[in-house]
Amino acid sequence: MPYARLKERENLPTTSGYTPEEWFQFYEKLSREAETILHISMNQVFTPMGRDAATKAKEMALEQLPKTTVRIIDSQTAGPSYAFITLRAAEAAAQDKDIDGVEETARNIISRVSQLEAADTLFYLDRLAGYLRLSRGLKLRQRIVLELLSRWTPPLEG
Repeated sequence: MPYARLKERENLPTTSGYTPEEWFQFYEKLSREAETILHISMNQVFTPMGRDAATKAKEMALEQLPKTTVRIIDSQTAGPSYAFITLRAAEAAAQDKDIDGVEETARNIISRVSQLEAADTLFYLDRLAGYLRLSRGLKLRQRIVLELLSRWTPPLEG
């Protein structure tokens, strides 16, 4: 039975997200340099509390940072494809696209990217902590497939 080990474990790996206050502090810091913030969140299926916290922080920003607009969009993914989406959005911003153009770029990539990821074990997080203490390099064996759907240019290399 694949889940038998889960029943035996006492110290299962856990994660936690940012609080609304922590997101607000981040928005506040960014507001010193930007009038509009585009927050591209990880998929709310993976981080529902994180998305809720970001939304509450956005509401706080509406009240306390009236000169700053915060937009939140769901990347519908996590991991490498999430990083890819945010990098493309950052590139659009660096090309002086306005916030609508940056959001359009992000949404365009979101609609065309999919990712399949599988770790060799359910206890990869537990093992990862030990690897990071013992090694400079990440030794986690993981299979990742990042697929960009039709009309993508330029192709990814490497």
